Amino acid sequence: WIWSLNMACGYLLSPLGSYITDRFSYRFTAILGSLSGLIGFFLASLSSKLWMMYPTYGLMSGFGFRIIYNSSMLVVLDYFVKRRSL
Repeated sequence: WIWSLNMACGYLLSPLGSYITDRFSYRFTAILGSLSGLIGFFLASLSSKLWMMYPTYGLMSGFGFRIIYNSSMLVVLDYFVKRRSL
């Protein structure tokens, strides 16, 4: 369930990550996603109960890694314009 929440949170909050990427720079969103994932992993390592893993690993790291994925895909699309696939 925790992994499913991680993936679902990442996919559901993907439009928010795209908005943040469009509003700010790619570097800022990658740093924001890295910090969110780092804080999520750190708090998950301190959790002593299973229910504490849901908000820390499930929500925070899922959102952070989806922001990193979005910004990395968008920077590649912006950089390689000439050979972009149809």
